[in-house]
Amino acid sequence: KRKGVELPRIARPAWMQRAGVRSLVRHDAPQVQPQTRLSAVVAKMALLPEGDDLFVVGDGGELLGVISIETLREVLADLPDLELVVAADVMERTGAVSVDASLWEATRRALAAESTRLPVVSPREGNRFVGTLAIPDVLAAARRSDPPT
Repeated sequence: KRKGVELPRIARPAWMQRAGVRSLVRHDAPQVQPQTRLSAVVAKMALLPEGDDLFVVGDGGELLGVISIETLREVLADLPDLELVVAADVMERTGAVSVDASLWEATRRALAAESTRLPVVSPREGNRFVGTLAIPDVLAAARRSDPPT
């Protein structure tokens, strides 16, 4: 189900189970550090395309959370002192897709996502944030009738 709509079940083609998402990862993900002041978060968020989130990444490269425009609006409605609030105060924990996940798993996650991009981490490297999967890229790959070469 996605937002109250029942989606038809699709078969699990073998190639989707074998094909990984590594080739679909975009490395241009917008990110900030947890100590980034809210004023800088707002400025960075204003430059993002609609539906994109801002990813909070620690010094070691690990994904700590995500800041959505909806969350930012809620925080700003309270009129906080922009110099006292930092990214870590407004981020939300988020699930991520492993860089080693199958295309099937990524497609399943993409259909349930509320964002236009899914965060991708490398579990072998301490959940280091490696980039994002754009939902349209995942769905386009899943629609292919021929296995990727």
